[in-house]
Amino acid sequence: RPLKRYMQKHVETLVAKEILEDRVKEGDNIETHIQGGTIANQNGKYMEQQCEQLFLNKGYVSYNYSEIKKHPEKIKGHRYVLLKNVPYITIYGSVGHTEFVAWDTKTGRKVRIECKYQKSSGSVDEKLPYLYLNAVFRYPEKEVIILIEGNGFKKGAKEWLKEQVNKNWLNFRRHKKITVANYEEFKNIIAIEF
Repeated sequence: RPLKRYMQKHVETLVAKEILEDRVKEGDNIETHIQGGTIANQNGKYMEQQCEQLFLNKGYVSYNYSEIKKHPEKIKGHRYVLLKNVPYITIYGSVGHTEFVAWDTKTGRKVRIECKYQKSSGSVDEKLPYLYLNAVFRYPEKEVIILIEGNGFKKGAKEWLKEQVNKNWLNFRRHKKITVANYEEFKNIIAIEF
């Protein structure tokens, strides 16, 4: 439905205006470009919802970080907590947020999870070095999972990220365990490690 509404609002309206203003004739092809990553954002949100559901299926309770910051008593009695929209200080000194931190309140284990979805070509893959440096130097958790999905990344972008993590020279020095996974790999990690 959101895609249908988007198409009606943006594409059909644009085409109708072009026809009414005599800019196109019968049989002409019309090319449109979607700006602002709207569809990619919808797909990314869907992927985040699927990730959250994987944790809920494992017995986690899910809260926004800000809610728990104000009312920490809400997690009392819960061993497995999934925090959403978790802040950190970026390498630039500003506040950034990642999608999740999975927290075992009994053992203290916290795993930060960053989700990147790119269905069509765009600029998210240019942000992968920034993401990697934040994972190594700025995420306070010792374990990080970077979930990267979609076919819109530039050629070599996903491979570059995996190579940096596998070289392990930066994250090893910081005593970090960083994993890069696609959604299927992520599902297996959740099934085995959580």
